[in-house]
Amino acid sequence: MKTSYKILTAIGLISIILVFLGLIQMRNALQENFSNSTMEKQYKIVPITRFTNVDFSDHWDVRILQGKEYKVELAVLENTKLKPKLANKDGTLYFQTEPTQDTATTHHLHARVTVPFLHTVKAVRGTTINMINFESDSLQIILKDGGTFIGTAAHFQKLAIQTSGNSTLQFIKEIQFKNY
Repeated sequence: MKTSYKILTAIGLISIILVFLGLIQMRNALQENFSNSTMEKQYKIVPITRFTNVDFSDHWDVRILQGKEYKVELAVLENTKLKPKLANKDGTLYFQTEPTQDTATTHHLHARVTVPFLHTVKAVRGTTINMINFESDSLQIILKDGGTFIGTAAHFQKLAIQTSGNSTLQFIKEIQFKNY
């Protein structure tokens, strides 16, 4: 009887320790995510040339605005393991992330894109695109594997949408579609 009592006590004590360590780890992860989301981002302007399409790989948080000039600004938090890589090929500006050893990262790279017009917007694997106050004759939106597009006060004559995987598409406020 004494041996079984010792075994049960040891199992109970180990279980309590494991629960306590799990709670500490969860608290640290939540605290890190909260500090990253409330931290003010320092954007840096990236020199780019003219483009009409944007293609975002995984882990981007993007705000697209309409303006007279082409301008791209990037913000990378200090403790993120992701590194941005931009390439302009045939009128498409590719926003990519350098591969890292931490494939389950929760960090995102941040970008602000100002452009006179766009033909195509593509987002994949956890990228969120916020298009705000944008007006265009036509726009093609491609969302794959968890890509998210949020259009606020956007006006389009023609809109083409392709989705696959667990993608999210949301339009807010004064959205006007004339032909779709």
